[in-house]
Amino acid sequence: MLEGRFALPDLAGAAFESVIHQITETQRPRTGAPWVPWDRRAADALIALVHRTQGDPHTPAAGVAPKVVVHVPAAGPAEVAHGVFLSTEQLEQLHANSVVEAVLVDTDGTVLATRRAAAPVTGRLRRQIIARDGQCRWPGCQTRHGLEVHHMTPISWGGPTQVANLVTVCAPHHRRLVPHGPHTLTGNPAHPGGIHLRPARAGPAP
Repeated sequence: MLEGRFALPDLAGAAFESVIHQITETQRPRTGAPWVPWDRRAADALIALVHRTQGDPHTPAAGVAPKVVVHVPAAGPAEVAHGVFLSTEQLEQLHANSVVEAVLVDTDGTVLATRRAAAPVTGRLRRQIIARDGQCRWPGCQTRHGLEVHHMTPISWGGPTQVANLVTVCAPHHRRLVPHGPHTLTGNPAHPGGIHLRPARAGPAP
């Protein structure tokens, strides 16, 4: 048996927990059969993630989109994972590649309202971008699994959620791109060689 312990940072931990729960809840027993214990189903969920990663290397595939519950107080920053504050840039990345459920709370944490979970980049649009790009568009990267959708001009900078402003990137390179990273991808994503890596400007154009 392989045993181990690990620790993940705030958003990564919340996303990991969400994905494991999603996969585990799909492992329902056949009619009349008892439920398999949670820890065994969670272990099977980890193996399912491994199998997804080890899929056909020639077939591009998106990463699993976690569902993240974000607490939004009337005043102050949004929170996730038991009081971990989120910046606008972090929220933007969540919106692009997760299903975000926003919960409005008062100063005591009492839930006032819940916004229906939504993903600005719809499944249909995500599939269209992945089919077009086929791999990470960071120059020189050939990763084809676990792809995420990136807004070349961020939403917070006025960028639209449209095909001409979207590309696929792997998770490590996504963290290095605007608005939370020091680099930007520019050019025409419809052209195979039309994407260029540039140093990022400090913020949106005036």
